[in-house]
Amino acid sequence: MTTETVDPNIEALIALRKASGLNQTEFAQWMGVTMRTLQELENGRTPIRAIHIRAAQMAALWIAQGNSNPGALDSQLRKLIKDLFIAL
Repeated sequence: MTTETVDPNIEALIALRKASGLNQTEFAQWMGVTMRTLQELENGRTPIRAIHIRAAQMAALWIAQGNSNPGALDSQLRKLIKDLFIAL
């Protein structure tokens, strides 16, 4: 008898999405990824990297703060990335 181990990152990603009250399409938009990418992350076909975890955490945080425009998150992330590269 074999037991299959579930990646805790997959469980955490799904839990964040469900806690936010969004479906995959909506949460993917907040994360800045396609719905297909989110599906592949959640079913284990694509390995979850630190950037995916951070994007999901940022999305959940913005949603929890009552923001309703995922486009605003994208501009904030772009600014953050630009600032980080300037700092290097």
